[in-house]
Amino acid sequence: MKTDRFTSAYRFRIYPNTKQQRMLLVVLELCRRLYNYAVCQRKDTYKATGRTVHYEEQQNQLPQFKDQRPEYEQAHSQVLQDALRRVERAFTGFLEGRTRYPKYKKHGQCRSITFPQISNENIGSNSIILPKIGRVRMTKHRPIKGKPKTLTITLTKSGEWYTSITTELNPPNNNSNPRIIFNNPIGVDSGLVNYLYLSDGEHVDNPRFISNHAKRIIKAQKELSRKKRKVKRVVNVNGNSTTLKVPGSNWLKAKTILARRWRDYVNAKEDWQWKQANRLVNKHDFIGYENLPIRNMLKNHCLARAIQDAAWAGFWEKVESKAATAASTTTQKVPPQYTTQRCSKCGYKHKVALSERSFMCPNCGHFDDRDHNSSDVVLSDALQLYYKAFEKIVGMDVPEFTPAEIEPLPPNAEKPMMVASSIAETGNKFHTRVDEPGRGITRAEAHGFSNGRTSQPL
Repeated sequence: MKTDRFTSAYRFRIYPNTKQQRMLLVVLELCRRLYNYAVCQRKDTYKATGRTVHYEEQQNQLPQFKDQRPEYEQAHSQVLQDALRRVERAFTGFLEGRTRYPKYKKHGQCRSITFPQISNENIGSNSIILPKIGRVRMTKHRPIKGKPKTLTITLTKSGEWYTSITTELNPPNNNSNPRIIFNNPIGVDSGLVNYLYLSDGEHVDNPRFISNHAKRIIKAQKELSRKKRKVKRVVNVNGNSTTLKVPGSNWLKAKTILARRWRDYVNAKEDWQWKQANRLVNKHDFIGYENLPIRNMLKNHCLARAIQDAAWAGFWEKVESKAATAASTTTQKVPPQYTTQRCSKCGYKHKVALSERSFMCPNCGHFDDRDHNSSDVVLSDALQLYYKAFEKIVGMDVPEFTPAEIEPLPPNAEKPMMVASSIAETGNKFHTRVDEPGRGITRAEAHGFSNGRTSQPL
């Protein structure tokens, strides 16, 4: 589908001073209270009258709400409006059956605020201007392309502040003219032994980041479990006293250290995945990959930890993001059923145990590495799905590639001379060609494709 606009996000770290941090924390707390107030209002109104309160009504009541509570003058009006929009999105997701019923946010659970409107004047070379906060120092490590639209300030659990700037720009025009010929198509099989196995024989080992960071994370978790919380007695409005466990300074420090250990793990994995995604997009113009059912795979408790560490869904999202900004790369996801049990030469299904790392076809005798055979099957399925979609868009008969058709010819094979026939099929602008009497060529050759793996024209 062709889109007129394309959004991109840029994330930079900011360094607010002590006064600015205090102001940002106050705004976060005010947004949390407003969020809880809006949820409570919707809940009570529905119980009393059976009517649902929407965002427009709560937004119109916002000026009166601020007049009754002068402390809300410290927060920008658009930031408060965005908090109400989050309530609207939460209830919309619940009514559509995608999320649970919205709950009240506890202290410290609101960690981000959004300015729906931002301009280039607010963004400097090494700083950013936040309304009612002031100029905040920022590390701008790359230029921003496009027109800025929204700005989000986030406080991480490790105590760091980040800003996410969403921009709008025109996407590369790579979907208006679908391609037929690909110079370097590739099929990719994802796994735990080999993180990526390409159909050209190249493979990338699984880095297993969790094994490298597990020792430091476990140590920080043990330190946090040893810290005890303070017991504090609180008197309610009715005069009843209750005891609460309040985190002390040592507990908060240990919790911050644990969050930083997880931050190092996530940053290392994210950086590696972005580099691999960028390498794939720059090297190949067509990428086919499996649409793995991650939730079902996590039910295997023996492999759940390794599957979560692999994070295939996040990796392919990065590949899709890189391919969307590249004008010469197309991606296609395929169903994962039987990709490891089907022969890439003859298509015969043969059940292979997970422990077996080689594939032997009992039908044609094809022998290959298990992951390499699977990547060839993924490439064949991806090309077929792409050309079927291309046929619907263009309205012409597009060849369906079978494993035998995409296999390269032997090096010593002679290419037969192609003689064009004067007879054309009804509704087909391509003439049928024959290389010898009584024998026609394949559909791929009839539409300008050879038998090579790269699908070169005749």
